[in-house]
Amino acid sequence: MSRKVSLMFLEASIVFFGVGCVWGTIMTFPSVHSFLESAPARIIVGMHSHWNLLGWVSLALIGVIYYLVPAIVGKELYSEKLARIHFWLFVLLIIITSTLGTVAGYQGGMLFSAKRFTEIEATMGPYMIMLNVLYIIEALVPVSLFAYNIRKTITRK
Repeated sequence: MSRKVSLMFLEASIVFFGVGCVWGTIMTFPSVHSFLESAPARIIVGMHSHWNLLGWVSLALIGVIYYLVPAIVGKELYSEKLARIHFWLFVLLIIITSTLGTVAGYQGGMLFSAKRFTEIEATMGPYMIMLNVLYIIEALVPVSLFAYNIRKTITRK
């Protein structure tokens, strides 16, 4: 059954790749590029990277690993259910963090453009706190589920 799980990750990676490409293209428009040059709005560029590196590259690699490891060791994937939880948690966290970062960057950039510098930190601060907490969850929980599932697939009798 690792084939179905692998395809979930691979199909999602293609969607993230498409969004990342469109996002990157939009960022080259002169007015958008100029806006992104303001310090607070720079976080939006990071969110573009989030979609591409975590969404496209990581999901694709995870999909390949979920397929190859069971094939290499000649065993079924330890837990398809755990892999599905990993998938949905990871995808939702990428979308949520990218959205929060983009909103924070947009609001901060608009305040910067309006020369309302004293409001930037108060406006962006709550988003940045939420982002930091979610980044920790994003880095630890899905990765731990993945590592556990792959390790159990390899080591079980």
